[in-house]
Amino acid sequence: MADKLYNNITNDKAFEKLKSLFMRVKDLRALFSMSYRAYGIIKKAKKNERPILLRYFCENVKYSNQEASQETADTLMLNESQYNLLKNHYGTYVFARIDMIVKCNFTEDVFYDRLWSLIENDDFISLKRFANEGIDDISLKAYILTSIAADANIPYFHIENSGLVLNDSDFQKLIEKNNSDIKRMRFILTTTGIETVTERASHVLDIIKDKQAEDKAILMYSVMAYFIDNIIAIKEANKGDA
Repeated sequence: MADKLYNNITNDKAFEKLKSLFMRVKDLRALFSMSYRAYGIIKKAKKNERPILLRYFCENVKYSNQEASQETADTLMLNESQYNLLKNHYGTYVFARIDMIVKCNFTEDVFYDRLWSLIENDDFISLKRFANEGIDDISLKAYILTSIAADANIPYFHIENSGLVLNDSDFQKLIEKNNSDIKRMRFILTTTGIETVTERASHVLDIIKDKQAEDKAILMYSVMAYFIDNIIAIKEANKGDA
């Protein structure tokens, strides 16, 4: 049986079938293949269980280390023209709809219920416009599920309390107050004198653990900013290789 969060499901076999699909996601082709099969499994479940199974799929699909055969990755994939057609029609729309639902800060149960409605009942998503393109209903729904699973907001978690919000003046004061520790943490994150990630993490925690809440937030911000800056730099560098 899956996690206790899903114990309202009466059919354990649905979990086992979904679990058997999970493999390391290397590209959208592999993710589409899993989503195609997953949609079929979820659709066959009882109506009230479908959002729960969708949640299970979304919470686990990105975290498998199982290697997939090329045959598995290639099967049930739309051709490039069909996939791009769906992407052009619905890619931006699906991400915008997910963003709107996320900003409502629903509980997980309500969130995944809304996502299932997006797949099944959204008036804007229709097969009619693809009548002559060889795209069937399952492929359309699988594309929507693929877009959901690939979204940065997935897996989703309800945030119960408001976080720290600072105006620019207070933010700058806290940056200045914690400047020495920020520099120390940047050194810990970049130095070649520390060999393991866990050792770096433990040193960062030593700096943060006894701080006041506002100082902890600023110090964690500095760590996050470091990684975000590096991700942006890598993306910019890769543009020249495209």
